[in-house]
Amino acid sequence: MSALHTKWNRLTSKLNPVYLKFTAAGIGVALCLVAISVTAEPKPADPPAAVMSAYQQDEHPEFPAGPGRDVTLRVCSRCHSPNNILSRPQNREGWEATIAKMVDMGATASDEDFAAILDYVSKNFPAPGTGGAAATAHVNANKATAADLAKALSLTDKEAAAIVDYRTKNGDFKTIDDLKKVPDVDAKKIDDKKDIIDF
Repeated sequence: MSALHTKWNRLTSKLNPVYLKFTAAGIGVALCLVAISVTAEPKPADPPAAVMSAYQQDEHPEFPAGPGRDVTLRVCSRCHSPNNILSRPQNREGWEATIAKMVDMGATASDEDFAAILDYVSKNFPAPGTGGAAATAHVNANKATAADLAKALSLTDKEAAAIVDYRTKNGDFKTIDDLKKVPDVDAKKIDDKKDIIDF
């Protein structure tokens, strides 16, 4: 064993010390380059707030733009479909009770967020006959669901479904007269609401 050890010492003592230094330096540089390439890998960026807002706008066109819209969709979507809001128009006191119930069931947000939600839903989804934005809200005949058409235009469920079916088969409506061509829909109801119908 000691003979081998002696031979090894003689061999390594003959190696050029400068060569050994350059070899060590080369290994060090290589390790640094690997570390830099790993740490410099780009991190995916979060989508800008404007992009998220545009997505929400497209995702839920039945919710009018305005203060409180984004927070309403964000908070309410955690527990249920935002469409639940559309099916339960209420006065302000009713919305206060609903929000209190949601909090009791585990909904979480800041007091400011809940106040913004209350203002938004009270203004845009009031009980029938209590005024607010929903009382005169426009409806887009080419985008609205059958339920939205029935609510906004005082149509029966059958009439609203007929409009959606006709639109699906024939393409978008362009005028009130196009809308009045839909079979099984009372044209007088369309005329009565023509001022709030968009295309």
